[in-house]
Amino acid sequence: MQVLPDPNWNSEPAAVVDTDGKFDVTRYFDPYDGPGLVVPDRCTRKPKTITVQLHRNGQLLDQKVLEINRDFVSERNVDFRLRSPIILHSY
Repeated sequence: MQVLPDPNWNSEPAAVVDTDGKFDVTRYFDPYDGPGLVVPDRCTRKPKTITVQLHRNGQLLDQKVLEINRDFVSERNVDFRLRSPIILHSY
């Protein structure tokens, strides 16, 4: 899973797909944008897109590019959840 801009965070392990073909992933995004001049730190960065890819044996089978403003709802402008489930095809 790729987040743009760079999330300033160590990569989390890939999601494991269960027997029903479902998965759940949590990604963290650090909004830190550098030291502030007058106020302490600037934390103004926001995620723009998330790319979800389905791989089997190293081969890309399907991918979806999700836009934060279009595909997610925000809870307290911190936690973002998908508006609806996505479907990735393995054929």
